[in-house]
Amino acid sequence: RLVPLIRLLANRVAAVVAGMLVLGGLPALTVQAPALSQALGQPLPFAVLLGVMTATIVTTALHEMGHGAVLAHYGGRPSRMGVMLFYMSPAFFCDVSDGWRLPHKEQRTRVALAGIVTQTVVAGTVSLAALVLSTVNGPSPLHDGMLIFGVSTYLTGVLNFVPLVKLDGYLALMSHLDIPHLRDRSMTDARRFLARILFGGRYSRELPQLTWAVPFGFACMLFPLYLVAVAIGLWSDVVQSLGLVGAAVMAAAISYLMYHAWNGGERLLREARRAGAGRLRIAFASVLAVAGVAAALVFVRLPYTVVGGFVQEGGQVRLVLADTADTDAVARGSQVRLERRGLVIGTDVGTGVVAVDRATRGTAPLSAFVPFREGDHFPMEVSGFALRTDKAPAERAGLAYVDAGSRPAWEWLYLKYVSPYGR
Repeated sequence: RLVPLIRLLANRVAAVVAGMLVLGGLPALTVQAPALSQALGQPLPFAVLLGVMTATIVTTALHEMGHGAVLAHYGGRPSRMGVMLFYMSPAFFCDVSDGWRLPHKEQRTRVALAGIVTQTVVAGTVSLAALVLSTVNGPSPLHDGMLIFGVSTYLTGVLNFVPLVKLDGYLALMSHLDIPHLRDRSMTDARRFLARILFGGRYSRELPQLTWAVPFGFACMLFPLYLVAVAIGLWSDVVQSLGLVGAAVMAAAISYLMYHAWNGGERLLREARRAGAGRLRIAFASVLAVAGVAAALVFVRLPYTVVGGFVQEGGQVRLVLADTADTDAVARGSQVRLERRGLVIGTDVGTGVVAVDRATRGTAPLSAFVPFREGDHFPMEVSGFALRTDKAPAERAGLAYVDAGSRPAWEWLYLKYVSPYGR
């Protein structure tokens, strides 16, 4: 039913307009950079967060419909749309497998890139609209939400374009090269390259015609782990401060990383055995690898920080910790850094020193742990320590970081991701 509309839009004029919207949104965001930084660095109303989430879901659906629309334009037929789990998170999909029947690889490449184009057109349009809104009405929560949505949608489009995970950029590269299963075959070549160095043996190449297949395969192995690590680094402070639920989320993320590392090691050993590598050399290299990991866990020391929140009442600032926090690591005289936390950016707002020996039980607003304004209406059970500060922060609540020295890597991992379940 939409094919006539698709054909009406599939022309150079529409392409020029789309390009102007995509490129015009970038300077619009640059002009609004101070407002964007403020929006990303402060707690936001829940309505704004909900609006950004809803707009993101709608845009993701439009993204998938873009794939289907271009496929339909070239005479193919998208078979289904739905929701799947992708890297542990829900994601929309549009089945455009019929695209492999298109006669020209350029058509298949355009089908793969259609979602990114749709997404960045939406991002540019909203970013330009935010500039107009701020010019007419000045700052507002709606303007903050539009800025956050605009920049996050642009960034999602860029991530989709990276060909190192099974996203649109990879499908476009695979279609352009006309090589099925490019990523899997490149990773196989990378594993065989590494197995030959470590264990010896005779290996064949899956993609001998591509000189860059081995480094591309290594990048494909590491990039998903890098994404998960970045997400952990960005949100671990907020998530860990939420008690048992946060501890479970972090444990799931770490388990995901460990599973992939273990799975990669198993595949490496299978490649070596199939290639006829000697058992003695395999055992010797494996023992060296395990010894190296064990040495790192024992001798590498990491800074240990207890993450919680702070609350200011009547001029008195308290450090507040969820039930799963390591209160044993907090003592009189411990240094505490106070932070105003937004969705992405954190800003130091003061420092303090723990002024008591023992914690007292009480309640604290959720806004001390999660950056949304209505959190004041949702109290949670906490352990509290009185703080001595030179100057009270302007914020009523925010995140707090207790400097607890350093720990060996094995102990750091245990305290962060295992012991919270026993506290």
